Amino acid sequence: MSEPTPWAWNQWRRSAINTVAACWAPAPHAELPCWVSESVIRRVVGSREVMSEQLEHLLLTNESPDVTLQVLPFARGAHAAAMGSFMILGGVEPSLDVVYVDIHVGSLFMEKEEELERYRLAFDYLRVQALDMAATSALIKRVLREM
Repeated sequence: MSEPTPWAWNQWRRSAINTVAACWAPAPHAELPCWVSESVIRRVVGSREVMSEQLEHLLLTNESPDVTLQVLPFARGAHAAAMGSFMILGGVEPSLDVVYVDIHVGSLFMEKEEELERYRLAFDYLRVQALDMAATSALIKRVLREM
């Protein structure tokens, strides 16, 4: 798979206004759960060839024992992370957890307990709203066939 150019990466990042990518990094060598909006796999950024390579990469990533990739389908309506992407960076000591929020003019790091709880709750909602891994892979394969 070819690496995205800085221009393509920037275009993808700018399209994030209508997408969501949420990941929680709880500890080194731990499972990394990630949720993406269905728009992420359907909106062609760059060429169809590049997009096909990216979708194939997502399918391979979803086979990793360390990654859980799930799609938030359009059919389930608004979701808990509709305002944008974020990550909860955590480890063995929960009091050191930090929320990283990506915004158009930069990024924010939040560490207050009430902020962390708000984003942990959003993760719980995302888990419920997202397709399971098998349905996610099936949807990505269907989108690939439609391209």
